[in-house]
Amino acid sequence: MVRRTERGVRKWSPAVVAAAGRWSLPAVLLVAIAAPAAAQSLRIDPSNPGIYQSAPAAVLDLGTRFLRRIEDETGNGGTTTRNPDGGGAPAEEVQRRFRTWAEAYGLHSHLSDTHGLPGDSRRTWGLVAGLAYTVAPGATLGFAVDQGWTDVDVNGLPQSGRINLIQFGVNASFELGAWTLGLAAIHGRGDIETRNATSFFMGVPGVARADYEARLWGAIGEAGYYIPLGDARLIPKLGFDWQHTETDGFTETGIPNPVTVAAQSGWRVRGFAGFEVGRSFASHAAVLDLAAYARAVEILAQELPVATVSGGGAPPATFQGLSESRFGMDAGASASLRLSELIRLYLLYDGRFRGNFQSHAGTAGLELRW
Repeated sequence: MVRRTERGVRKWSPAVVAAAGRWSLPAVLLVAIAAPAAAQSLRIDPSNPGIYQSAPAAVLDLGTRFLRRIEDETGNGGTTTRNPDGGGAPAEEVQRRFRTWAEAYGLHSHLSDTHGLPGDSRRTWGLVAGLAYTVAPGATLGFAVDQGWTDVDVNGLPQSGRINLIQFGVNASFELGAWTLGLAAIHGRGDIETRNATSFFMGVPGVARADYEARLWGAIGEAGYYIPLGDARLIPKLGFDWQHTETDGFTETGIPNPVTVAAQSGWRVRGFAGFEVGRSFASHAAVLDLAAYARAVEILAQELPVATVSGGGAPPATFQGLSESRFGMDAGASASLRLSELIRLYLLYDGRFRGNFQSHAGTAGLELRW
């Protein structure tokens, strides 16, 4: 009951005041108990770094693709420098020393859950431009730039990221008799933005964000032996590659109980062996070249990035980085149409198959010579 006083001010009746007194202490205790619980609930699983392991693994994979691609581009766009018109035709004297190419690519890959840690799905698209110069018959030097964008989604968790990565590469090829040696090196820098959906008290949603930089370096060398078979060819190949990645440390923003992740770095050395087969079909000035390749790949040595995580309502913890299986296979195919001595169009497919990882990439490109 509420009654009005002579001055017009409302006052609560003694019964209402007594009821409020009875409920005030339980309410204060409930808030005191719920506050720590709310802080703990800022993470669906604060002990699982999720996207903060997936992002460095994705950067390493992007470097692998570009390193492999520009090594393939030494000489004649992924086949051989000794045959500018495809197939088994003899090498010509150097008439057009410059070659430039531009291409667009798309890539989808999936890493399965590994050792109790969630994997991820990645979607990448990008653009590449390159220039090569033939310094002498059988010797070519080149330069290329790759600008790529990658979306990463962690398996089974509301965690995602976007990687904006630019890479620069140099390549070279040298021929000695039937032998060809291809070399390439890359350096990349990029920005990683991550989103980690969280749950506040009573289910109110929140998003923890992070923005930090990544860097990578890589080198590759591959030797091939050219075996002409009329208009066809067989090229056994053997090579090695090395890569190193670094990501900065950071503290999340956007929530009152953020996670802090220390800087990460890692490296790996791989060996691979395989072969390429191909055949050309000539008609007047046009030449259609079809090729396929397969190779076995093994990680010979590696040091995975280590994610040291603190905050987020959980004790500090350290997690080993994610990695593809040590052994796997690569396979792919290409179709190249040389419209004239100056213009070539091409389509490429590249697949990588591991025990816990699969990747499929498609590329469309244009090459000009002068």
